[in-house]
Amino acid sequence: MNARALRSVLGGCLLVTAPQAIAAGLSILVVDVEHLESRMPLYAEIDRLAGALVSTGPQAASARQLAAELRKSEVLTAVPEVIAQIAATENADLVLDRETASRIGEGGARDVTAAVQQALERQFSGRPLELAQ
Repeated sequence: MNARALRSVLGGCLLVTAPQAIAAGLSILVVDVEHLESRMPLYAEIDRLAGALVSTGPQAASARQLAAELRKSEVLTAVPEVIAQIAATENADLVLDRETASRIGEGGARDVTAAVQQALERQFSGRPLELAQ
């Protein structure tokens, strides 16, 4: 599931459960999906690793770009799972995108974007990229 789909799922959950969650005093966490989707420093590291790959031939640049895009796709695929793990650890009842939480006035929710980012960095930082064969 990519970040756009995650945002859609979180938004859908919000429409159904947010008023009840807020009224019931449930534990709510917030994540900045936009940051996790496109602005994490991990993506710059992946691009740097791709630039350092040794590849020759007419398709070298394309091969390096493909390696970077595949790793970024792996990261995006892992985002919902990492969010779910953190939510389970925190005994959260609901996880909202920061933008959605802001729209409904849910300012008291704890932001776990940094924790998600750190978990993703632990999982993916330093892993070498591989050129497609």
